[in-house]
Amino acid sequence: MVSLLAEVARNYVELRGGQQRLEVARRDLKLQQEELELTRTRYLGGVATELDVTRDAALLAAQQAVIPPLETATRSTMYALAVLLGLQPGALVAELSPVANVPVVPPKFRSGYPRNLLRRRPDVRRAERQLAAETARIGVAKAEWFPKLSLTGDAGWKV
Repeated sequence: MVSLLAEVARNYVELRGGQQRLEVARRDLKLQQEELELTRTRYLGGVATELDVTRDAALLAAQQAVIPPLETATRSTMYALAVLLGLQPGALVAELSPVANVPVVPPKFRSGYPRNLLRRRPDVRRAERQLAAETARIGVAKAEWFPKLSLTGDAGWKV
């Protein structure tokens, strides 16, 4: 169950990050189109060369080529989320299509150093206790190597 929830959370964050990248790519495409129009206007005015227009057209084509893979990845992540939640692949497309921010981890879940996170895990704590018990057993076994001396006596008062 923990693995499933982790996979859902990972896919959701990946989806929102992909949507953000897609929005940035679309804004860059719009800016690149404006840049090409500006360069064409400058070329017609005699300020820019045909090489400048060709270069900006190539940059625009490259930016246009970036968008379809991002859209495909975003749609694929939506389908994966639906399948992880036991739904039909397209069931969450309408709900997840609006762009949203990547969720922020609440401060109470921040663990600080990774070693502190490891120390809180029950399996690691159990292994530490088992190690301490085995170390104590080794100490007992070493003590068995040494000779034992025992003194007995009787003390008392005679009147």
